[in-house]
Amino acid sequence: MKLLFNAFCAAFILVPMVSHAADSITRAQVITELEQLEAAGYNPGVADDSYPENLEQAKAVLERQKNEQS
Repeated sequence: MKLLFNAFCAAFILVPMVSHAADSITRAQVITELEQLEAAGYNPGVADDSYPENLEQAKAVLERQKNEQS
């Protein structure tokens, strides 16, 4: 019973770690994405109530640019 419990605990801890490692991105990728969003009009330094809308608009601009290039 203790072996089963230990195996369950190990799986409970290791599975999220392995799945997260498969989807990890680098710091350089994050910086590049932030630079692209800022070029599209997103300003993370502004302390106002338009945070989600401002980010979504910048993402929409990037998506339009991506579609125009294709």
